[in-house]
Amino acid sequence: MLLCLFVLNVVLTLVDAACAYRNIPQYAAAFHEEPDRRDKLARDIRHVLPWLVALYSSLNCYAYSFRELSYVGGMTLLLLGDIVIQMYAVRRLEASEEQ
Repeated sequence: MLLCLFVLNVVLTLVDAACAYRNIPQYAAAFHEEPDRRDKLARDIRHVLPWLVALYSSLNCYAYSFRELSYVGGMTLLLLGDIVIQMYAVRRLEASEEQ
């Protein structure tokens, strides 16, 4: 069970990064209306994503090293929460653009 959650967390980390990479232009558009500043912000955020993946991966390995289901499960909840918050934010941004 522990190994399955560990592998799931690795996959969720990649899914989280892919979702963020895909949605960054929408986040940047919410902060800046000028195309140049929006593009620069999107580039800057995309440069941070590998560090976020490294952080989540190292936290996942650290949690797995304790051999505690609660630690690895907590990482799973953190990753799922991050993905859900991103999806919610994108829906809100899309709804505000339609109005």
